[in-house]
Amino acid sequence: MNRFQGPTIARRMIIGFGALLVLLGALLGSIYVWHQDSVQAQRRFSTFSRPLTDAAYTLEHRILQVGIALRAYMLTPDTRRLTRFESSVAEARELMRELAAMPMNDGDRTLLSELSPVMEDYLAATTGIVERRRNGLVDIDAEAHVQAMRESLIALTEQFVVRQMANTDGAIAEMIAAQRRVQRGLITTGLLSLLCFVVLAWLITQSVRRPARELVEIATALKNGDWKPALALGESARSGELADNEMARIGHAFGIAAIALEQREQRLAADRQVARASATSLDRAEVASMALRAIVAYVRAEIGVLYWNEGGMLEPVATHGATARALPVGEGLPGQAALERRTVRMRDIPRDAPFSVRIGYDEAPPREVTALPIVFRQEVIGVLLVATLRTLDEDAVGFLEDACAQLGVGLHNVRAYERIEQLLDELSEQSRRIQAQNEELQAQNEELQAQSEEIRTQNEQLAEQAEQLRRHAELLTEADRRKTEFLGLLAHELRNPLAGISNSLFVLSRPDVDNSQAAAAQAIIERQTRQLNRLIDDLLDVTRVTRGKVTLKRETLDLVQLVRDCLEDHRATFERARIALAAELPEGPLLVDGDRARLCQIIGNLADNAAKFTDEGRRVTVRLRADCGVAQLDVIDEGIGIDPAAFDRLFRPFTQIGNGGPRVNGGLGLGLALVKALVELHRGTVEAHSDGPGRGARFTVRLPLIEMPADWQPSEPQGALQVEAPRCRILIIEDNVDVAMSLSVALSAEGHEVRAVHDAREGLEVARMFRPEVLLCDIGLPVMDGYEVARCIRADETLRNVFLVAITGYASEHDREKAAQAGFDHHLPKPPDFERLSALLAEAAVRRARASSAA
Repeated sequence: MNRFQGPTIARRMIIGFGALLVLLGALLGSIYVWHQDSVQAQRRFSTFSRPLTDAAYTLEHRILQVGIALRAYMLTPDTRRLTRFESSVAEARELMRELAAMPMNDGDRTLLSELSPVMEDYLAATTGIVERRRNGLVDIDAEAHVQAMRESLIALTEQFVVRQMANTDGAIAEMIAAQRRVQRGLITTGLLSLLCFVVLAWLITQSVRRPARELVEIATALKNGDWKPALALGESARSGELADNEMARIGHAFGIAAIALEQREQRLAADRQVARASATSLDRAEVASMALRAIVAYVRAEIGVLYWNEGGMLEPVATHGATARALPVGEGLPGQAALERRTVRMRDIPRDAPFSVRIGYDEAPPREVTALPIVFRQEVIGVLLVATLRTLDEDAVGFLEDACAQLGVGLHNVRAYERIEQLLDELSEQSRRIQAQNEELQAQNEELQAQSEEIRTQNEQLAEQAEQLRRHAELLTEADRRKTEFLGLLAHELRNPLAGISNSLFVLSRPDVDNSQAAAAQAIIERQTRQLNRLIDDLLDVTRVTRGKVTLKRETLDLVQLVRDCLEDHRATFERARIALAAELPEGPLLVDGDRARLCQIIGNLADNAAKFTDEGRRVTVRLRADCGVAQLDVIDEGIGIDPAAFDRLFRPFTQIGNGGPRVNGGLGLGLALVKALVELHRGTVEAHSDGPGRGARFTVRLPLIEMPADWQPSEPQGALQVEAPRCRILIIEDNVDVAMSLSVALSAEGHEVRAVHDAREGLEVARMFRPEVLLCDIGLPVMDGYEVARCIRADETLRNVFLVAITGYASEHDREKAAQAGFDHHLPKPPDFERLSALLAEAAVRRARASSAA
């Protein structure tokens, strides 16, 4: 305790009366020194730390300026950007020379010497790249190398910046600390001057009386057998303070005696615990666990592992504070201790070592790791490993060695007991084996009888498995056949319209073609183009339905009017085929909640299917009626009928419902599959019925009806608008030259002023000069896609009111949403419908007129 420390009683009197003068002098001197420290700290900050910090930040900025100027010149190699690059390089070199001339410490000078050659190499490399770019050469590898050099240079620069920031923070902290010391010194001087006169006499008296009273209490406790109150004396006493201080000498003697008594008792208790663990059990894990707990508790180890030597492998049987794995003898610290049969100690472990001690909220490397072999009569029974956050003293090492000797006896007894148990188990196993052999001989006859029954059962199972394999083979063969048929069918369906288009183009190319032949050829091209679009749309719809990507745009619809309109749209198909089309529709409305386009697709597919498989002169009837809250639509034909064997695959994709023979009706077999999927999305059902080949077919669709809202009014379907668009300036951005040229020719023929470019950047430049009123842009452009073009147009004040139309092969709903988000006004799939395009051009003219009137 501090009250036992200090000079003798006589000297305390002298020190007490002289303390005031010494204290006042020391405080005044300290205040003067602290004031000088503050002045020096301010001078070092203004002339040393601050300029270096500013220069370090400027250097980092110069490096970034060089990189930016290099990238700008590589993208656009003009004289202005070259001048900017050369200026950035010169400024960086000048700054490096200024840095080298500044005063700095050795650490900063060393880091700057590492930074300077890297900086010079980087500037030389960038200058070389610029020179090659001036000569028309682009070196991608060199640019990548310069990028890596810049990252390395920035890393070194950041280290330099961090050092200067630390120096600056240290200088500021030093100034603040010096100022605070001066303030505290002034306050302390005044307070202590007042307090010392009052307290001095009381302190001198108490410094003698209290230690004497404490020593009497400690002596009484020692007499009663309680040495712990004296422990603090032994731990806090210092040898230098015992020369003249009588109280400190007595207290130190009491403390040393108490510490020795406590250590002896702890050692004896730990020895007893290890001995008890070695003698009270023959279970390997229990002995190891009890002993390890006692050992780590005495030496205050954070990690402990006790290994068992089993045939040259050290297997952990007890752990404390960590997990462990088995090690062969000779590997690692435990293996080395087992191999050399000596204690192995490892100290001063680096902080970046791959292992550490977890201390709850954090982890730290151990200060010392010690491995001791557990040996009994020259046999290595195991290894004890302990790791601590403090250095083990000789007493702890001696205890560990004694504990290993005791454990050697205990673990040897465990090994002997396990060996006896193993021998007993072997004898018992042999007895059981002999008894089992006798029983086996008795059971062989029964097994022979059962084997014949088992063989019969296995034969039946093999036959069943062979049948299953045969059915699987048939399914695989059928799948392969259907795939081959679909590919051939798709090729056939694509070649048919392509052949018509090719033939019509040949007719149009002849110089002697008359107007009627040209009109017929044009009609063929239009029909075959629509057929190709329909094939593609059907394939895309099947894909969307399969992936669950179809979203219905629901509204309240009159199914009677919808069926009537759809049949009118398809009546021309029936008239060309000379097939009678009859409609039996109710008078009043039948309301459903559905998607107009998808319901029209369902009705159209069923109507086209009926026309496709019905011969000339026959009849197709479409009947609609209400039945118990459900609308029932029947499409009845007098066609070729359906084979009963085809009903189970009728609504599968790519399934033809003909009755064999050559294909005369065309199609990919997707219509009925789409009908079924779309009907189910409307919470309805579809089914087919036929009395057999040659007796026609009936397809029935059932959809749930809804109640008529009070404010419901029948909506008129939006028909195709025949709009003649006013003449306007149109810019086309399309990388496919043929598509751009054909679209430009078609629009020019309509009287529009058209420009066509094939690159996005060129398109933006032309747009700023041409000032188009409408911009038709492809999405899949190289370098810069159509979405980025739209964003650039909308960001340009002079072009933001241009009417933007995306014309692209990306035609999904997701693609339409992306186009709208990018700034497009409309989205048209390729090939564009010119009637729809004309309507959009008219809409653009109306928008321009409104904007002009508003202005």
